[in-house]
Parts: sequence; structure tokens; C-alpha cells
Amino acid sequence: MVKAIKLLGLLAILSAGFSADKLAVTTKKQGQVDITRAETEKKAELKKGALLYDQDRINTGKDGLALILFLDDKSQLKLKGDTEIIISGSRSSSGISKRIRMEQGVLKASIATQRRGEFIITTPTSVASVKGTEFWIISIPDSGDVIISNSGTIELVNTVTGEVIIVPAGVIVESTADGEINILETIKISGDATSEVSGDQFSLQNIQLIEGDVELSSISGSITVTSSTVFEGGTINLGVQVTTRGAFDSQSGNTIATLVEVATPLQIEAVVTSAVSSGQFGIGEVSVVQGEAQTPPGMVGITDNTVTEGDEIKVGATVMVTGYHNEETGVLNATNIVVTAVAQATVVTISGTALSGIANNQFSVSEISVIEGDLEPADLSGTIITSSNTEFAGATVDSGLSVIVTGVYDDSSQAVFALSVGAVQIDADQIIVTVSGTAQSVITNNQFSISDITVIDGNVEATNLSGTIIVTDSTLTDECAVEVGANVAVIGTYNESSQDITAAMLEACPPEEELISVIIYGMVQSGVLNNQFMLIDLMVIEGDVDAGNLSGIIITPDDYASGDCEILPGAKVTVEGVLTNQDVLASLIIVEMIIVEGTVSTAFGNNQFELNDISVILGEIDEATLTGIVKTTDETDFEQSDLVVGAVVVVESCRLEEGTGNLIATRVTAEEAVERELIFELENAQGEKKEIIITF
Repeated sequence: MVKAIKLLGLLAILSAGFSADKLAVTTKKQGQVDITRAETEKKAELKKGALLYDQDRINTGKDGLALILFLDDKSQLKLKGDTEIIISGSRSSSGISKRIRMEQGVLKASIATQRRGEFIITTPTSVASVKGTEFWIISIPDSGDVIISNSGTIELVNTVTGEVIIVPAGVIVESTADGEINILETIKISGDATSEVSGDQFSLQNIQLIEGDVELSSISGSITVTSSTVFEGGTINLGVQVTTRGAFDSQSGNTIATLVEVATPLQIEAVVTSAVSSGQFGIGEVSVVQGEAQTPPGMVGITDNTVTEGDEIKVGATVMVTGYHNEETGVLNATNIVVTAVAQATVVTISGTALSGIANNQFSVSEISVIEGDLEPADLSGTIITSSNTEFAGATVDSGLSVIVTGVYDDSSQAVFALSVGAVQIDADQIIVTVSGTAQSVITNNQFSISDITVIDGNVEATNLSGTIIVTDSTLTDECAVEVGANVAVIGTYNESSQDITAAMLEACPPEEELISVIIYGMVQSGVLNNQFMLIDLMVIEGDVDAGNLSGIIITPDDYASGDCEILPGAKVTVEGVLTNQDVLASLIIVEMIIVEGTVSTAFGNNQFELNDISVILGEIDEATLTGIVKTTDETDFEQSDLVVGAVVVVESCRLEEGTGNLIATRVTAEEAVERELIFELENAQGEKKEIIITF
């Protein structure tokens, strides 16, 4: 009897655990993806590896992505951002009969061979019955669906009119909320990208039509990429070779991309013939490692997203460059640069007397003697070109100093690109001194003053020194910047007439006094310049200091990242950092965001439009301060639909334009235009009145 009770209890547990059929499993999840279980109707985050049951609802966020694998035949669904589906099905001996209710979004289906009616996707507009195929479906509830068939066939029914069509592979079909089914003209073109992806589109040149019944002259070369476009591939940079397949818009000549294929980048190994200048440098003796290039490029263009690994790129360095070759300009637009070695160039060590001080990173020498390197002195111009990472050993390179230079010789200019410079002799009338003291001022115009001077070395009295230290470009500052209160040790040459010291080596330690931590709030008066900017209307939020004690200068660190909001005049910022010499060394900067809502009163033109009925959603600002003019820039992030009169827009910004009250947009979100009426009342000479209504 006891055994029977236990068995019945076990059966009850099993039946409770398997009340719903297991249909599928989540194999991948990115970003925000939620699941609402049919049993509990509670929303929770979808986890990778989660089992899916009948009537489970899946929602992906704007940046979300989910892959779903069915357990019986390994059919797969890929859900992109802003997609909502309800998965349902029932098990039988032959497998799972699957039905997907798609409320909205973008979905890719890779379906194994099915029997008729075993895999169905329904939307508010259509019903797609699938046997074995791969296709995309883009569903927008108010307008309809777009079905892109990559392989196999799909039976598509428009539920408004009942019209049925069999969609073959390679065809794009539009099923509209008005009840129409249209086959869109598809083409496949290739060419070189002439612009990066911007405003949801990019252009091509050297266009070649591979597939499609259209003339090349009908194609503008513009590829439009919209939120509903199925776009898989890497970043599209300038000069990359692209093959695009999509629907052709005969009115604009644009192609609505459904597939974009990026060509294999070119990879070359080459010797650098010129230093980096204006974002590019020359190369020679090119060896193609990967890709095909009929004419190896002689120039490399460096883009903002180039990854440079290793040392600075100098003449004679051997580099491995990956990028896309623009045959028209001959420039290789680099996506990655690796400096491997200094090779295949003449390395020389020369000595001579400096004819000029360092100016524009170069100086000349006379009485040249080649110590090492297969060169005659007559082949050298005497010009030494230094770079930011040149190591100077010894004193400043001024006129009359004897120098030893090791570097790479450039045949075309006869100049030596210095790897190291040693100043080995100082004129007899100069006195070498080593002094220490406390900094009285920060470095300004390459000099600062010190007090409490102690002469450690040098035949000079401390009373003969003015306390002014002159710093040159070649001075090595091994530790921190020279600030007021810093303890300083200086080695250099003493000038009897001025009583100044020209520093050859300088070591600075931070001020001993404790720095004050502050948080201040204010409006930016100037843009970020030389890693600093000014504020007005200062208010101290935290820290034992009066606003009157602050100069309003904010100094940002080299690696400071401002995020989405640039620090420009008119922006309101909160700055957290430490107070030094009435300036704030920033460790955290927050730029205040302004968000307003309004109705477009003039259409978009000249990168600006006007608003009325303005409402400030976020940001401490009076509506009266806004002019209603919104200026958009090339970097403004909004999906480029025409901003017609009456459209409701939400505008996000980091700043007002100084003096005008214009809002400089960083993002614009547009909704549908609202239908409006204008009523005019006219009266004739007889006093008769007539009302005219204009709807727009």
C-alpha cells in the first residue's frame, strides 16, 4: 500500500512538471531579451539555454538578439531588435507542429523540410506557410510585411484580401495592410564605397550590375540601410569593395539593401618612405600578403578607427598594413597597422656641431662625421628631424653644442630621422648647475619660478640665481607636471646676465599639501582646448571651498572620454575633481542633457527646422530660453525620414547655441505628422462671410 502511494505521488509530480510541451531552446542571447511564460504571465529576462514551451512570449529590446532552436528538427529562428513573437506548437510522433505569432519586428527563419502546414508564421497582415527554406520577414503592424526569400518556397496569404502567392527563392515580396501583394524588383550591384555609413545610407562608385533587369544609368549608387533592412556584415569604410543585393527604387535610383557583402581587405608588407603627415604616409617595396591589387598603393591613409600597434611610424620602419585599396586615388585606407621593425634603410650615427636650435622638430649640424653607417658625409644634408619619442641624453640642443645623432637616413631629403640625440658638449662660458627648490608658479611660456633655492652642484652662489627655470622641448620630465608647491630638482646651464637656468633635466614631485576634492556645476564658456576649458556661473556642490576661490579652469586628463555629449560652449556640466591653484583637475565630467518635445512648424531644410508648442522633458532650462530653432549636424542620430510640418519630434541635445537659444541636436526622434486645420474667414463688400478650411 505504501509503495502504491509513493508511485501515485511520483506520477503527480511528473504530470505537473510536464504539463506543457517543450518546443525549443534558446541557444544565443544578446542585449535585452525578455520572456513571458504562459503559465505565470510574469515577464523575466530570457537566459541562454532556457527551454521554451507552448504560448511563451519573447520580446527583444532595441539592441536585443535571440536565437531559438526547435528540439525536433533543429529549425532555427533569429530575432533581431524590437521584435515580439508568441511561440506555440504541439508534439506528435512525427515531430512538432510549429506556429509563430509575430506581433512586430525582424525575424530570420532557417527551416528544415516540413510537411504541409507544420510550420506557419502569422503577422497582423499575413500568413506564411513554410516547408523547407531560409527567409527574412520584416513586420510593421500599421503598414504590412516584407518577405525576403533566400532559398526554398513560401506560401504567403494576405489576410486582408485573401490573396495568395508562392514566393520563390531570391524574390522580395511586400504584403501591405491595404491588402496588396507586390513583387519588388531586385538587383545585385558591386562597387567601391565612396562614403562611410552615415544617415542610414552610403554611396558606391565604379558600379557594376551583376543581377537585375535595370540599366546601370538608372542606379544612383546610393545604398539605403533602414532599421527594417536585414544588414549583416562588418563596418563599411571608405574605399571598401561592396556587393549589395536588394530592392531597387526606380524613383530615387537607390537600392534598399537586404544583403551587403564586404570584400576581403588588402594586406601588404612594406617599408615606410615618409613619416606620418596629415593622416597619411608613403610606402615603397610593397609585398602583397592578402588580396589582389593590380597597382600596389604608394600611400597609406590613416583613418580614425585605425589600430596602430607598436612604435611610432617612422621612415625605414617595416609595416604590415590591412585596409581597402582605392584604385582611383591609389591610397590604401588602413583599418589596421602593425609596425614590425626598422629595416631595409640605412641606419647611421653621426656627430657634428649644432647650427640651430630645435625648431619645428628639426635642426642642422655642421662638420659632420659619420661614425657608423655606409654613407659619406657629403651625402648628408645636415638636417636632423626629431620625433616626440626621441630620447635626448644631456643638455638642450642649442646652437654651438656638439651632438651625436643615431637615426635612419632618408635618400630623398638627405635628412636623418633621429632615434636618439646626445648633446655632449656645452660652451665654455656656460656654467652647469644643479639646484633644488619649491615651485612658485606652474609652467607658463615654457618657464616657471622656484623659491628656497639650494645649489647642489655648480660654481655659483644661490644669491646669484633669479629662480626662473626655462624649460625646452627636449627637457625630460620624468615624473609629474610642475605645479605650485611642487618640489623640483633641476640640472641645466646658468646664464649670468639673466640669472636664469635653462633646464636639461627636470624632476618634479607633487606638492606636499593635501588637495581639496570638489564637485562644481557651471556652464561651459569655451570648448575643450589643450585638455582644458572654462566655466561660468560656478556653484560648488561639494567640497570646503567658496566658488569665489575657483578660477573656472577645468583641466581634463588625456584619456578623458566625454561620451555622447561633447563639451562645447553653452553646455552645462558637473565636474568632480581636486582643486589645485584655483583650477580643478577633473576626474569625472557629466554633461547635462536637454530633451524637448514639440511640433514641427517648418519643414527640414539647411540642417535646421523650427518647433512650436515646446515642452522641456529633461534639463533645468526655461522654455522661454529656447528659440524653437533646432539645428542638426551630420553626426545627428535619427532615422532620416522627412520632417514634415505637423510632425511631433523629440529632440535630445547637450547644449544651447550661445547667444541665440538654438538647440544643437544630437538625436531627433520623429513621430507621424498630426493632421491640422487652418480656418480663414472672408467677408465681401456686401458683408457676406465665408469660411475656408485648409487641412494639412
